[in-house]
Amino acid sequence: MYVERKSDPIVGAIEQNMYLGHFSWSESYRPTEVRGYIKEVLFRMVAVHAEVYSSSSMYTVPIMTRILEAVASELARLFSCVTKFSDAGVLQASLDLTGLQDAMVAYSSSISQRSFKEAFDCIAKNKSLPDEK
Repeated sequence: MYVERKSDPIVGAIEQNMYLGHFSWSESYRPTEVRGYIKEVLFRMVAVHAEVYSSSSMYTVPIMTRILEAVASELARLFSCVTKFSDAGVLQASLDLTGLQDAMVAYSSSISQRSFKEAFDCIAKNKSLPDEK
């Protein structure tokens, strides 16, 4: 129950924040950093971590692991809905996923890793061919 109460707002905000400003994965631009939706996920996860750690540190790892599993699953779902990635979109999505994975490696599980792999597979599968640009 606690995990769902904490993970639902994080997961629920991903899609909305991912597409702020009418963002499109098929547009050409130069990626320079993880996008805001990943930063927002990380900020919210840090807040949950602080709350859990301060009240009962022994539950920090299991709770954060379950939240990361939910986040990774949602990212896999969202990336499976993208029909086309430009080269820049592939780079940006890969940067976003890798940044989140690296930041949360302490809470990684086989479930979250499987979801991240699904997301990366969707990106590779829907990459624009050179003549489609």
